[in-house]
Amino acid sequence: MGNETIINVKNVSFKYDTTGFVLNNICFDINKNEIFTILGPSGCGKSTLLSLIGKHLNPTKGDIKFHNSIITKGNTRNIKTIFQEDILFPHLSVQENILIGLSSKKEQIENKFDSLNVIAGYLEIIDILNKKPNELSGGQKKRVSIARALITKPEIILLDEPLSSLDYNLRNKLKFKLKEIQQDYKLTFIYVTHNQEEALSISDRIAILDKKGFLNQIGSPSEIYNAPKNAFVAEFIGIDNTIIAQEILELIESDGVVLNGYKVLVHSENILLNKPPNEHLALKGMVAKNEFLGNSFKIDCILNNGQRLTVRTRTALKENNEVELYIPINKLIRVEVKE
Repeated sequence: MGNETIINVKNVSFKYDTTGFVLNNICFDINKNEIFTILGPSGCGKSTLLSLIGKHLNPTKGDIKFHNSIITKGNTRNIKTIFQEDILFPHLSVQENILIGLSSKKEQIENKFDSLNVIAGYLEIIDILNKKPNELSGGQKKRVSIARALITKPEIILLDEPLSSLDYNLRNKLKFKLKEIQQDYKLTFIYVTHNQEEALSISDRIAILDKKGFLNQIGSPSEIYNAPKNAFVAEFIGIDNTIIAQEILELIESDGVVLNGYKVLVHSENILLNKPPNEHLALKGMVAKNEFLGNSFKIDCILNNGQRLTVRTRTALKENNEVELYIPINKLIRVEVKE
């Protein structure tokens, strides 16, 4: 993936009315041929930001540039959107719904037997081209929406919660198909979701917005997961263990790290049942709950100091049994607590 900037968002703020801004001073660049995901809780302004990039809305403050030019209605021809709900014309066949994405009858005729068949074959929808939308499953409708965007040969596809209405298995299958499409067609995807797993699994970079519409962090999935910038990011991506044991506070503070305004967290999969060879913290407690998740167990433990920790392991533990937990020091994450 190169570093050529295709979208530049500079000091963008937006409000719908006089009640206040839903986006606040957003700044980032999006590189050509990357999957850039905007992640955040419901109501954080992520879909609004996508609408601003697609020129469905205008920023209250700031600028958005496409190839170094301010985005206007006239230069968004190469930017297409795939929505959460598939907007298909019920009276048209699948083939007609795909071709209607082209701007002229001439283009539709020229593409009918080449691009259409190639894309339909690629998306495995050749056998449903003559069907109507009411005859399709949710996954088939999504593939038709993708085909309608691809046939226009866009540079950028905006995806607004595209998989949220699908069941878990279909969502998993299609998210990797989307990644394959992005790589094979050398596209830039700007992807909006509130699903952390989805974002971490397919993104090149992730931008995290908080519920007040502020940008908290931009980074690779690994950076976001292993080095969250603050407590909001850490908790939103699922780090649900805060360490308050006196031993760890003393250990960290002895290294000259000030903990005022910070907290220490650990991923549940980094809490071990067997003593590691490297420097670690040992904590004793009791198993409060044992939940089977299919490929692992989620163990809720109450430590002797009253603190609760969640452990993910492949080993089942009996409830009410005593347990000793080990946390490698290098797996602890220190984050700033935002006011």
